[in-house]
Amino acid sequence: MWQFGVFIVSVEAGATDFTVEVHHGGFFCGIGPGRCYLNEKVTWFDNLKLETWEFKMIEEMTTLLGYRLLSPNLRVYWLLPGKNLSDGLRIVDCDDDTIVMNQVAHRFNSFVLYFDHHNHVAKNSYKDDIVLNPINTLPKTLSPRKVPRMVGAQLPHFYQNIHRVNSQASGAGNEGDGEGIDDDSED
Repeated sequence: MWQFGVFIVSVEAGATDFTVEVHHGGFFCGIGPGRCYLNEKVTWFDNLKLETWEFKMIEEMTTLLGYRLLSPNLRVYWLLPGKNLSDGLRIVDCDDDTIVMNQVAHRFNSFVLYFDHHNHVAKNSYKDDIVLNPINTLPKTLSPRKVPRMVGAQLPHFYQNIHRVNSQASGAGNEGDGEGIDDDSED
């Protein structure tokens, strides 16, 4: 029933065959005139018949592309002919929408559909858009830094037996006499 193609086929006006170009797998970025669809894949469905065009065919296309139309965030949009992404997206979610598409198909012979996997168009939110809403202050983080040497200060108990442990580990010198330990302190 479906034929995959790589080129949009030129169809004569008044013909009953048409092509659907599906942009999927990407995401919308921006709002208004700056809206674009990034990281997309494009698939064409050629030689479709106007007589059988209904919403069920869009559901089948969605399944063939490996998506579920019933997922909570997936929306299908039709890019109206002669319009762009900022002002020409119309949601397609029932047979009434495909009837409207049928009425103009004889003039254009191809449709362009976009899959909105994150429901970005409906939310129309710029908060998640890193281009439109960059974070101007970074969160505070811990950075390693060198601790200044304290001359004459009392070390915590943990560090008091460090000479003894080091000499036992290296096997040099007697216990506690400090021989064999490289000590950079100035005495």
